[in-house]
Amino acid sequence: MSSKPNIAVIQITAPNEGDVLIGPTVSVTGHIIAREWDEQLDDYQPATLDWVKVIIGGSQVSVAVPHGDEPSMSWAWSCEGTVTVSGPLTIRAEFAASAGGADTECAVTVELPPGPEPSRAWLRLEPRCRSNDFARGLQARTADPLWMLARQWQTGEFQGEDAGSPLEVHLTYATQSLDRVGLGEMEDLDLSSEPLEKMVEQEWPALDGWKRVQAGQQFERFLLSELASDSQANLPGTIQAYREHYALELPTGTDWTSTDRATRRFLQFMRGRVVDGVKLLADIYFSDQDDHRVPAKEGIQKVQLDRVVRSFRAWCDHLNIRPSGGKPAAWRGEQLDYRFSVNPPAEVPVKKMHLVAPSYRSGDLDWHTFNATNVTAEKGWNQTTITATPTPIRILGTSPRWWAFEDAAIAIGQMDVAKPDLAKLILMEFMLIYGDDWFGVPLPIRMSSLVRIDAMRVTNVFGDVASVKPARKPAADALMRWELFTLSPLPDPAQIGVGAPDLPGVGVFLDSTDDTEVPVLLVPPLAGFRQESPPLEEIRFLRDEGANMVWAVEHIVQDGLGRPVSGFDAQRERVERRNETGSGGTKDEPETQPASADSPPRYRLATVVPENWIPFIPINAQAYLGYKGKRLRRAQMLRNTDDEAATAIPAMSRLLELEGDPLLWLEEATVLRAGLRYLLTAQRVRWVDGKTYVWLGRKVLAGRGEGSSGLRFDVLAEHK
Repeated sequence: MSSKPNIAVIQITAPNEGDVLIGPTVSVTGHIIAREWDEQLDDYQPATLDWVKVIIGGSQVSVAVPHGDEPSMSWAWSCEGTVTVSGPLTIRAEFAASAGGADTECAVTVELPPGPEPSRAWLRLEPRCRSNDFARGLQARTADPLWMLARQWQTGEFQGEDAGSPLEVHLTYATQSLDRVGLGEMEDLDLSSEPLEKMVEQEWPALDGWKRVQAGQQFERFLLSELASDSQANLPGTIQAYREHYALELPTGTDWTSTDRATRRFLQFMRGRVVDGVKLLADIYFSDQDDHRVPAKEGIQKVQLDRVVRSFRAWCDHLNIRPSGGKPAAWRGEQLDYRFSVNPPAEVPVKKMHLVAPSYRSGDLDWHTFNATNVTAEKGWNQTTITATPTPIRILGTSPRWWAFEDAAIAIGQMDVAKPDLAKLILMEFMLIYGDDWFGVPLPIRMSSLVRIDAMRVTNVFGDVASVKPARKPAADALMRWELFTLSPLPDPAQIGVGAPDLPGVGVFLDSTDDTEVPVLLVPPLAGFRQESPPLEEIRFLRDEGANMVWAVEHIVQDGLGRPVSGFDAQRERVERRNETGSGGTKDEPETQPASADSPPRYRLATVVPENWIPFIPINAQAYLGYKGKRLRRAQMLRNTDDEAATAIPAMSRLLELEGDPLLWLEEATVLRAGLRYLLTAQRVRWVDGKTYVWLGRKVLAGRGEGSSGLRFDVLAEHK
């Protein structure tokens, strides 16, 4: 196989414009030359023509195949009467050439302009693709300057354009501040104080064994720091007094049975050596005020104790530690998402645009999370005009000139692009061909703002002034409109389950002075880059078509010390602990003899399912919730082994616990056929004010397909 493409040349001489052609035939002279690349000679060599078919002006003409390197052929064009050549003449030549031992059929169509000069058309002969790797063709090797010029001509580098480079931009824009965020039934919060992700996702972590010891140790450190300079203080006696008052006690009864072995050993070791942080926090956070109920023990004064409590409370606020955990106010359990609003409606003189995040759960909070209402609000906008010099936009992997070196970190030729990846192909074409045609203008915008561009005028190097309009296509039909970085209205027909729109435009500000729609850009106060821990808990929702239900599988849970462990291992250890203590067993019953092979099969009400599988069954919700439709209702599996009484199996994870506001109902559309991954992770970010923020957050990602629990009812089990 040759390393260069085979080529064919067709050269045809056309009649002059205005010539009178008299029938019955008109002679048109042409050449066809077929060439094949020879690796040994490093040059093109003639290829043998097998057959030629010519179609002139819609009439097919049979042409005999001449012999020779450059055969000359006369083609007769049949016509009746007198014909005057008044425009281009179309000739299509189809031929077959033997190149490299393989027969290749080719065709070329030529538009012949009138005139004495011959027209030439080139055709690549490529019987099949030589390689799937395009890296060699994109390397742009500089061994031959003439080849470099040919490549520039091929990509249109020499094609002139009637345009000038932008020199100056006059931009008029307006901004509107975002002041408050509404989270469910909570009081509205100041939007500029913290990252928006923290305010929406933040929830109080549960005080596990590690945190209750850590909080007690930190309280003792503050006591040590406060009393270190007091010569009359009895520091060891004071700390021991608080250890006795807030004694760390071990769980008892069923709480001790449900405590894992690692937590048992840790609590037994720390017992009597530290203050119990759970009891201490209960006396500090008993109300929303700054007062506390911590008693002043011997050796410390009330003023000193107040300073210690204030320092300890600030430390707890920084780490989001409270006596008991709780879900965030914006979380909706039935939909497994957050719903909140920005600039909620208020009875104030200035009404601003109201933004709603109808369903946020992916952990990627940005402008596209919001929908807009009250788009006709015209007050609260501050208009500014600036003059700036535009700068070219630089994209990694591209270069402004063909012969410039590309960034070695970007290998465009090695991009893995499949046939359905049209968006990626369009992006590559945009970067390679049009990347150097775009310019940017810096626009200083504060976070927590809405921005609209009122006017943009560009002056080029020739002094021409052009007004730039937004690149958008508004339409009443949501499927026919095209826009980028604008907000959808609420409701939006393009979103599933939402009715027809009742707002103008596509989430835009409507200027009532001229009835034109102006796009609006949202700049929310986001955290940007943030550190995220591996999942502390992970619940996998699976659809089990065989059992006709949805399972919530506790894939990762937290142990008593707050460490993530395998849900399967945790439930297996729980079974072992229960067997060790005899919990749930029937010890008073006599031991039964093992069944023989001839014994009849045993009847089971249901097969055994792992204890970390929590069922959700579809039921009609009208009798429970008051509205029609199917909902997924949480159920409980029962332990039904031979040696145990039928008892409910509790969940091990915090995400599925039954205390507080438990997850009891799910909308059926929430759990897709592919399932869901319901995660709890720890977040950490250093924000623009230099402070570090830490919080726990939930997010829901796509699952990995359906599952099968093997659950069956009314089973006859054979003896083994």
